[in-house]
Amino acid sequence: MRSPAGIAGRKGTLARDMERKPQLEKSALHELLHGVHGEEPVGLEPIAGGFWSSAFTYRVADARFVLRLGHSDEGYRIDQQAAAYAIDGVPIPEIIEIGAVDDLKFAISRHHVGHFVETRPVEEAAAVGESLEALLKTLRRVRPDSVVDWYSPATSVATWADWLRRSVDPTRVSWREELARHRDADAVFRECIRRIDETLPHCPERRDWVHGDLLHQNLLVGEAGRGVTGVFSWKCSARGDFLYDVAWCTFWSAWHPVIEAADMWNRMTRVSETDALDLDDAPIRHHCYELQIAASHFGWYVRTDDAENLERAVERAAMILKRGPLPMPATGSP
Repeated sequence: MRSPAGIAGRKGTLARDMERKPQLEKSALHELLHGVHGEEPVGLEPIAGGFWSSAFTYRVADARFVLRLGHSDEGYRIDQQAAAYAIDGVPIPEIIEIGAVDDLKFAISRHHVGHFVETRPVEEAAAVGESLEALLKTLRRVRPDSVVDWYSPATSVATWADWLRRSVDPTRVSWREELARHRDADAVFRECIRRIDETLPHCPERRDWVHGDLLHQNLLVGEAGRGVTGVFSWKCSARGDFLYDVAWCTFWSAWHPVIEAADMWNRMTRVSETDALDLDDAPIRHHCYELQIAASHFGWYVRTDDAENLERAVERAAMILKRGPLPMPATGSP
């Protein structure tokens, strides 16, 4: 997970991000890449990457690649596993090398061209919505495994409900004591947990492939928002309920006007003869997931000392608590 603040578009964002992230001298980067490819890399330039990792694009001959540097290779190895399930409609970059340099970990993957979906102008909302809808429907057809933590079958998380509660369990999360110092946030968090516990029994033990971290520089679309061209960062993914990714879009829509205008709730809950059973208790399930996303990010913002987005997330969660579950779309809604 990462803060939605600082997404590409604000002047100086990339420079500030790179100051926080692990770095190597340019000569060391060239040496590393020459050792991997056997040729000198050309056009090595920094690009927006994950919250804790730095990323660079470059080319060797006619092929383009992305280098990521971080302090852990866990996420890289999960992405490598996910790439084995890449199919038409779910374009996951192939990772060609994972290794270590100095005290850092690195991954090299194929470069995918596109635009971060949340940065598209609101005028492209219809195309963005169609692209997201196609992606989420395709993910429902991918069956990497039957266990919840598909990339780590030995985990103790046995059920979808366990997975949902793990990141917000007040008795386990390390940031709970710090959050308690923020009186308003703490009160909303406690109400979120109460409502999650109330709605969890309505959440079925589905095994759809859930990305769990769409947006925030993890999803590329083509020109004018048409078509998904790259899906990154699968370390938050699970096998569960496809409505979780819908809730991800609706919760963060307050930060991203194009996602709000794409209206993913109404898009993904239009009832047809083939998916009506999939939508049993859909409003309650979606409500539970929005609150779980909110509550877990209270912890993220406390840990990253992001007071601005903590306040926004608390306000958003309070609104969702007051609003309650969203209504199902009217029959025949576009």
